Amino acid sequence: MAEKSSNNKSLIIIVAVVVILQMVFTFVFMTFILKKNNAAVQQVVQNSDESQPKKSSKKSKRKKKRSSDEEDDKDYINDYSVYSLGDIVVNIPGAETHYLVVTVAFEYQLKDKKLPDELKNKDVLIKDKLNSYFAAKTLEDLQDITKREKMKEDILDEVNQMLLEGEITKVLFAQFVIQ
Repeated sequence: MAEKSSNNKSLIIIVAVVVILQMVFTFVFMTFILKKNNAAVQQVVQNSDESQPKKSSKKSKRKKKRSSDEEDDKDYINDYSVYSLGDIVVNIPGAETHYLVVTVAFEYQLKDKKLPDELKNKDVLIKDKLNSYFAAKTLEDLQDITKREKMKEDILDEVNQMLLEGEITKVLFAQFVIQ
């Protein structure tokens, strides 16, 4: 009996070591990939700035769709950051065996210095709003990739109405999985 217990402990230790090594490998790999992608984004932004004439900085505050030229003019490294709400899990009405897991993040300008604190303080309110929003969608709506941009626009408008210290400029779905 003691030998079996010892074997179980050894097996548990081996599994734990393998899991830890896998997590370390994943962290190192993702760090390398993110640094590489960050350098590529900087290069694209620099090339874009050099090849296009300067645009006027007059932009309407809300309800204006950004053109792809305006997206290229953004200095993501120095002017923008991202606030992640984390995972939101929602049961899909009419599809009791399915649920949605979506990781939502908001892009915002760094000049809105108080915005991250406001987003953090209103985290639960925003998640509640998003839970209600996604719970009102049908399985077909959620599966239709072409409707995701409209969802992002709706969420952008809804969340910006809740904010006083600035505004989010973009909604990102880091993960959108229906199971």
